[in-house]
Order: sequence, then C-alpha cells, then structure tokens
Amino acid sequence: MTNNFMDLTYLQKGNERQRQAYYETLLTLYKWEDARLRHFIAERMEMT
Repeated sequence: MTNNFMDLTYLQKGNERQRQAYYETLLTLYKWEDARLRHFIAERMEMT
C-alpha cells in the first residue's frame, strides 16, 4: 500500500492481485457507506 491512499498510479503499475487487495482494503475501511466512493471504485474497476 502506498502512502497516497488514492494514488491511481499504484493501480496502473500494480498487478491484478495488488489491485484486488487495494479495492478490498478500501471496501473494508469504508464499508460501502459512501455512495460517491462506491461510484469512484466502480469506475476504476471498469478501467482495469
């Protein structure tokens, strides 16, 4: 995990396993409570 938590360059450089761990960490921390975050993650997952 990088220091910049929402750093998308990490996702671009990371492999599939790293990306999956990144999303799982986000979901665990935020517990899907924020609809804007859900939308943000959904958009990023479509890009990968």
